[in-house]
Amino acid sequence: MISSIICAVVLTIVLLGFGLFQHANYHNDASRNAAHYSENAKDNIAIKCLDLTGQARSDCANEIEDAARANERDEYDLYSQKAMALWTAIMGGMAVVGVSLSGVGVYLIWQTFGQSQTAAKAAQDTHHSYIANERAVFRPIEEADISDAPNRPHMLRFEAKVDNRGRGNGIIKKIAIIASDNGEWPQDFPNEIKTSHFVKTGSRGKPPAIDFKPPEGTEIFFILGYIEYETLVDLRYESYFCYWIHPMPSEIISPHSHTARMRKFPSCPEDT
Repeated sequence: MISSIICAVVLTIVLLGFGLFQHANYHNDASRNAAHYSENAKDNIAIKCLDLTGQARSDCANEIEDAARANERDEYDLYSQKAMALWTAIMGGMAVVGVSLSGVGVYLIWQTFGQSQTAAKAAQDTHHSYIANERAVFRPIEEADISDAPNRPHMLRFEAKVDNRGRGNGIIKKIAIIASDNGEWPQDFPNEIKTSHFVKTGSRGKPPAIDFKPPEGTEIFFILGYIEYETLVDLRYESYFCYWIHPMPSEIISPHSHTARMRKFPSCPEDT
């Protein structure tokens, strides 16, 4: 790119130098030819008007001088035309060089724009990398508690716990669940609670308990849901869970108590 600019500058200098040189040649030719006409006029006067006297001699000399001056004017007119044509051609060449330099300028601007985009993307990637390294990362633990919801017949209470495995602190903002008899991931979650529960890095947090109605006609079912949490500069993420629910033996816990164990289903989304 620099070489193109240098070539354009050199070409400009060459055109200007050629123009000045050729202009001087045209002027010298015109001056030399004009002087030649003047000398020829003097010689012609001396030859043709030598034998004449008085007014006739004067008229003869004037006629020859007028012809010589007409030739001199023609010579300088020709010089002017040549000079004008020369500089018109040179200005055309300079215009071509200017357009070329403009194209180079546009290309440089485009390159600068491209480099700016690359730098912006690199900065964005660095920012994302920083967030990935420094954010909170909430993951539900392997087991959750299921028990009868107090004072709510035919309802159960789900209590989950999450570990903050990231390097930053986080705040639980919402927990949402659904009880399913087939384990298919739903479009909507009928049971949700919004909260603001702070969990330090390396600590375990407990979202609010949430009540739900279990599927009818089965004691084995699934709890599907997610925990939405906030970390760093108001960035929000979601951690998903899929628990398999089955009754605990009645001699260990009451007949209405269950244990929930984490189980990964193909329908369960990946954590954000």
